[in-house]
Amino acid sequence: MKQISRNPDTLVAEPLAPGKDLVDLARTALSGDNTSLLRKLADISRHYSGPDQQEVRDQLMRLTKKPLVNLRPLQSAERLPVDAKTRTPLLQPDSDPREPLLLEDGLEEELLLIIEEFSHAEKLAAAGLETNNTLLLYGPPGTGKTHIARHLAQRLGRPLNIVRLDSVISSLLGDTAKNIRALFDFVDGTNTILFLDELDALAKFRDDRKELGELKRVVNTLLQGLDNLGPTSIVIGATNHPDILDPAIWRRFTHNIEVELPSQELRSALWNYYLFSDEAEKRPLQALSVCSSHLSCSDIREISLATKRRAVITGKPIELAQVTAAILASETGKIRRPKASALTTSEMEELAKQLQQRGGLRQVEIGDLLSTTRQHISKLLK
Repeated sequence: MKQISRNPDTLVAEPLAPGKDLVDLARTALSGDNTSLLRKLADISRHYSGPDQQEVRDQLMRLTKKPLVNLRPLQSAERLPVDAKTRTPLLQPDSDPREPLLLEDGLEEELLLIIEEFSHAEKLAAAGLETNNTLLLYGPPGTGKTHIARHLAQRLGRPLNIVRLDSVISSLLGDTAKNIRALFDFVDGTNTILFLDELDALAKFRDDRKELGELKRVVNTLLQGLDNLGPTSIVIGATNHPDILDPAIWRRFTHNIEVELPSQELRSALWNYYLFSDEAEKRPLQALSVCSSHLSCSDIREISLATKRRAVITGKPIELAQVTAAILASETGKIRRPKASALTTSEMEELAKQLQQRGGLRQVEIGDLLSTTRQHISKLLK
């Protein structure tokens, strides 16, 4: 029985209302009112009378005594920080990745170590080894930096919120710095991971004379936010332009990982997954990985998916000659999709010559890509 006081001298017994209590508890957590949330948990702890009464009371009492950094309320989309003038959200909640994370072996090992460290932040702090849980990913566009951030958040069991630069950067004096402070106020002590994509837009080298004093103040605000992170807060940054980052930014990120264009082994894994659904034959797969050395992970994905969409629409099988032509016509970040029509004889001849000039492929492998025999390739190359 739960008792409530109607006046100082009279106590009236009131039966528990589990449904109502549950709704009230959820409403309080979602409202972000920590004080009321702790009060409700303590009240439930005192008056709970189920068969596991003592165990539940003990656990609830322990929860109410934890620091608020470990007992933050749920944050709904409506409670995301917003620009004070425009009221537009400064963060975009991200969803869990739907595709696997394909990585170089060395990079995968490094990420696993970082996940272990982030997962044991409180244990490390108790041992006097507290450090900022920060990671900077840098490298060419399309190498999977955002995809890595999504998987890292998923493995840590935390939501990922991506900073919206269009909302954070303001033309009004001082407002950009205010927005950055709001981001760090939000993330500090919450369960969310803050993802600063295109970090170079906020953290350019402060000695750049072309930049206004306001943007230099923005860098200082960003540095302060990183310095004052709570022990369990996590921030991930990403940039395609590491050369223009302010040197002080590098020192604020405990972990720095370069994400380069994929190796031949990784390109082979990417083609196998995205184009062949993990059912590729070894030799054509090897040939594709050799001739696509200039492409990023994203380029390989997009060419593969465009090819598969075309195959579904036309009802025709995938033509490796068309895929190969698209690969050779593409640049990093500027892909060419496979043609809808079959290659002409002259186009096949030109493609065979291009593949030979690039090197790394035997005539039999060129034949695999062009769906013809080694003898025919030999004739085309004469």
